[in-house]
Amino acid sequence: SSIIIIRALPKNEWGLYVLTLAFFAFFDLFLSGADTSLTRFIPTSGKKKQHQLVATVLSIKTILTLIYLFIFFLFYDHSVNLLKITDNNLLIYENLYLIISIGFISKYILTIILTLLNAYMFFSFIFRLTILNSVAKLLIALLVSHFGLNIWQFAILTTIFSYIYAIVSFYTFFNRVKLSYRILLKSINIKTIKYTFINQISSYSLPLFGVGLMSYVKNYLPSFILGTAVSLESLAVFNIFKRLTDFLHKGQASFIQGLYPRLFKMVSEENRAVTKLYRLGLALRFLVFLVLYFGYEIFLDVYFINHSQYNYLIFLVLICVFLTMYFATFFNLIIQSKKNTITVLKASIFRASLFILFVPF
Repeated sequence: SSIIIIRALPKNEWGLYVLTLAFFAFFDLFLSGADTSLTRFIPTSGKKKQHQLVATVLSIKTILTLIYLFIFFLFYDHSVNLLKITDNNLLIYENLYLIISIGFISKYILTIILTLLNAYMFFSFIFRLTILNSVAKLLIALLVSHFGLNIWQFAILTTIFSYIYAIVSFYTFFNRVKLSYRILLKSINIKTIKYTFINQISSYSLPLFGVGLMSYVKNYLPSFILGTAVSLESLAVFNIFKRLTDFLHKGQASFIQGLYPRLFKMVSEENRAVTKLYRLGLALRFLVFLVLYFGYEIFLDVYFINHSQYNYLIFLVLICVFLTMYFATFFNLIIQSKKNTITVLKASIFRASLFILFVPF
């Protein structure tokens, strides 16, 4: 889908879209900050604790979403200055800003429902929803390419589908999980929320939220630098290569993370199958790395990118990152199987600090 979209749209429009998403991704990070506690504790908790945890996370996300919508309304002019939007791109950016702001409500629904489906280990339904999502994205890409739509029209189609996807996900979850609306509403009180936050969110999700904040720096600081200090076209080329490696990395990482509820039990039981899974995943990662390395010229042709020594350097760096990130993905599993995740935060702060020092060069 991304190949079709990138070939159909001007590179500067795609770069502007990437820069706008980098701005909104900061708020996405806060919205999903407490979701990891659902994945970790729901499989090992009784019904009462499950309701209390879901009610607490739902309350936090509702308050944050309302605050964000208010911020988006007030912060538009500041965002134009922050992202250094030029006059010739101002109208497109204004449309993108409005569309993505409206779509934030669907993200509020989707983040918690998909996390709950994973926490309750409904993997078959997640698979079906993923197919629906993928087919819809392909259809949107084909519509953009066939009718010659522009970037903000692409954003409108994406937002419309996000609401459809959120409704389908919500219906799927509550049709299969016996969560009581009455108990959920009863659990939304200061005492329960405070107790759950202290015991199941602050010690587990907050360090991982810090990790996410460091990852935001790693993932989006180059986009801000390229988009505001160099050019939107350069940002587009960087993003294309990064989307390719991120797609491959996150595909494997999501598979591992999707199995976290089951793998947590295997780690605690010291099951040797975890070691076999690690070795198999590493061999697969190295094989994909070799395909990327020897397929550079093919990727240039596919994405309509001109060869240059800088583009080649960026490509080499990103595929090396792709290879080494496997270790972080898998060993995070070991640490997250504990009740405290502060070690992940320390490692992430160290990595992000080095990254901030080097990335301007």
